[in-house]
Amino acid sequence: MIDSGTREQLNDAMRAVARFANSGRLAAVHSAQSGVDLSLSAIALLRHLEDGSVLRLSELSRRLQVALPPLSRLVRTLEGDGLVTRARDGQDARASLLAITPAGCAALNAFESANQVLIEQALSGWSDDELTALAAGMQRLIGDLRRGGPDERGRDG
Repeated sequence: MIDSGTREQLNDAMRAVARFANSGRLAAVHSAQSGVDLSLSAIALLRHLEDGSVLRLSELSRRLQVALPPLSRLVRTLEGDGLVTRARDGQDARASLLAITPAGCAALNAFESANQVLIEQALSGWSDDELTALAAGMQRLIGDLRRGGPDERGRDG
């Protein structure tokens, strides 16, 4: 059982990471570093298409857990900027299929490169052992949260 002080510290840390990861401040830093002026939502959308996938808007909505109206507005913006294309679905004329363009791939690559630099700068004072432990701990936490508890090997912390 986690003591209440530690639980509060963990919850505070997770909230702070989530707030920062979704903040306009972080988006502005990425934009300045990469030269790509895209929201983190736009980057998330492009990531779902980067492997060459062609997806319906409804599938992107499900994957991104975003309602269709704001997602449609985002897609229109990205389409207008030449980062995604939209084509009619041959099997359902009401549906559109979305794909990333070469410009979209270039924007995503610039963002990812900038992100790598920013993370390396932020963690430059950490030792290799600390970085390895952080990565392993974060992966374990994510896995346990997704499953709703300790991993299948019965570790509970």
